[in-house]
Amino acid sequence: NQEVFSLQAACNVYLSLHRAEGYGLNIVECLEMGKHVIATDWSANAEYGPSYPTYHGLRYRLVPYRDWLLHYEDGGFKWAQADLDHAADKLRLLRAGLMSAAAPPCKLGGVGAEKRRSDRPSGGSTACGTPN
Repeated sequence: NQEVFSLQAACNVYLSLHRAEGYGLNIVECLEMGKHVIATDWSANAEYGPSYPTYHGLRYRLVPYRDWLLHYEDGGFKWAQADLDHAADKLRLLRAGLMSAAAPPCKLGGVGAEKRRSDRPSGGSTACGTPN
């Protein structure tokens, strides 16, 4: 929706310290906008993220998943625990301008770009958050 898009357009960095993320739509949306994304390098974003120059994957360790509601019969599930020190280091490096220099100029492109253009209401914002 427009509120989420406006928030994404206004951010400098998107930080996702997730334990498990399906596709990570919010991650790919920010990457498509040219935003720096620092995310646990686990789940689908570990597959598509490295193809973006502004993706910064975080180290993690697998920890047991506690199924408090007993949804799963098998109790051997694990999920990622992001390395918080690594995240802080990456944020400091970005702030200091020492990692990936600046985000590349914002451009609309990649998978689904034409669909996003056609879905945008006239008079709304572009992918870079500037008026049409």
